[in-house]
Amino acid sequence: MTNGVCCLEGKGRNTLDGRASVRPILELLEGQRQIRHHISPVINSAQIGHYLQEWGKASYGSYMTLFLAMHGTEGHINWSSNQRDSLSLARLATMMPDNAGNCYASSSTAIPTSPNAWASS
Repeated sequence: MTNGVCCLEGKGRNTLDGRASVRPILELLEGQRQIRHHISPVINSAQIGHYLQEWGKASYGSYMTLFLAMHGTEGHINWSSNQRDSLSLARLATMMPDNAGNCYASSSTAIPTSPNAWASS
């Protein structure tokens, strides 16, 4: 069975062309039968929390990889180019579903892979 990738994608740049999206690479990998993916755009921390809880449900059990397609600064992720639109890794750790310890997290910003390590960021 191919690994499922659940991607939460921030806006990144304030442009309309959408060229900054990770969608094309995820679709390419899915077309090559390397992964299956689900991508959700996020514009605030409430949406991040909602999608993380959805990801934790049994129906997404085969989606073992969480890809946070966002920028960030040390200890924070940013879902837009506005630095005020950020979430600390410590807060992110509290939002993770209980079963996230068996999954992998990835981001364009360095994020520790253990949720316990996030709390100290």
